[in-house]
Amino acid sequence: MNYYCRLYIILAKNIFNISADVFVDKYRIRSSEMPLLIGRNDKIVKNLGRRPVRSIGDIIREYVKYFQDHPEHLGIETH
Repeated sequence: MNYYCRLYIILAKNIFNISADVFVDKYRIRSSEMPLLIGRNDKIVKNLGRRPVRSIGDIIREYVKYFQDHPEHLGIETH
């Protein structure tokens, strides 16, 4: 599992107080879900003065809320 994928899982588990183990089957990840290269934003901050407005925790919370509100977009059958 990619380092960033593992980091996001740890963050999400901490944010939502989840104690369950999470496993990722590398053979079931579609190419569109493969982790992207994540770079530093030093040049953007230095040259444009632009700073992030939301934290990664904020983004995780927003994604989870979106799919809680719109389970039909998960592409899986919900019960």
